[in-house]
Amino acid sequence: MKFLFYIFLFLLTFCFSCTKTRDVLILQGDFVDSTKNHSINYDIEQDSSGIIYIANAYGILEYDGRTFRKIPLAQGKSAISLSKDGSGKIFVGSSSEFGCLEKDATQKTYFKSLKDLIPGNKEINEVFKFEFEN
Repeated sequence: MKFLFYIFLFLLTFCFSCTKTRDVLILQGDFVDSTKNHSINYDIEQDSSGIIYIANAYGILEYDGRTFRKIPLAQGKSAISLSKDGSGKIFVGSSSEFGCLEKDATQKTYFKSLKDLIPGNKEINEVFKFEFEN
């Protein structure tokens, strides 16, 4: 089991190195089996408390250092990009959807769609990148 943990840490290190290049990281084996998720991961981000979020083809994976939890997106969309703003809020880009990660009353993370805040025509394509202004 320790061996699998070290392999996972190695893969996470590799994943951090490819986040800004739009490379696709493919994980196989126990990672995919244990999370019941797709092997394709597009992006990765860490919040201020150390929780790691992975943009996965089946949603967002939340990793607390011990376990994975799946955070679904609206209509089962893939998470394509993750970006953290200056205040630490993590935004999620997807196919025809975008939003942010929020905490509910029990401090469980969920995806909150922000698409409804767009005035007029709400048709958007894939969101690959966020840019923040001060």
